[in-house]
Amino acid sequence: MQLAIIAAVALLAATAPQQEAEQEKAGLDFGAHAELSYVSTGGNTEMQTFASKLEFRCEGDPDSLFVGASGVFSRSEGKETSNKFLLESRWERHWSDGLFFFVSGEYLSDRFSGYDYRVYIGPGLGFTLLESETQELRGLLSVNIARDKYAFEELEALNYGSLRAEVGWIWAATERIKLKQDADYSFSFEETDRYFANSTSAIEVRAAGNVSLGVSYSLSYQGILPEGAKEKLDTTFFTSLIFDF
Repeated sequence: MQLAIIAAVALLAATAPQQEAEQEKAGLDFGAHAELSYVSTGGNTEMQTFASKLEFRCEGDPDSLFVGASGVFSRSEGKETSNKFLLESRWERHWSDGLFFFVSGEYLSDRFSGYDYRVYIGPGLGFTLLESETQELRGLLSVNIARDKYAFEELEALNYGSLRAEVGWIWAATERIKLKQDADYSFSFEETDRYFANSTSAIEVRAAGNVSLGVSYSLSYQGILPEGAKEKLDTTFFTSLIFDF
């Protein structure tokens, strides 16, 4: 997994100039964002944790496409303690300044939180609430069809409709420092106690060129705890090496 991520980053770096020239001719803006984090300890406590994130975007007029993938994998004392993978995608059609229609989907696998997988897909509306040279604030609201497949095979998969609200904020505080905040909340129409809330706060400091160092803190909370899961709240804290193209 580590080698695959590193190879992808190297490939992006090698092909970026050619891709930018081709996209410029087509009137498109292409970009990529990659994060890598690895921690290993030995001695009294043996632990290895690897996290990665890849994001691709293609912006045009009036359509835009975003695809992202991330994962967190860790072992402690020879036993797996975390295995989480997220794949998400969103297509946007911009109608006017600050307003756009979108269709989004997400696939999440997180057995330590009680799920073999969670998946949703549906349409929504997005709003650009603030846009300047240094800041951007966007809100999204969508109606989705969701399916939860539990890690314990004895439990039947659950299908339901849900409402999802998202907020994303980016602030370029200086030429080298960038702050990011993302949050989302979704709940089932049939059972409002079945809800999911996520928040990620991050700071990125550009080191040189397209390379930055980042610190992030994420919270994930679920209203109903599936069988096999121990905690409703999961938290992660990472320092990362970041590449932007």
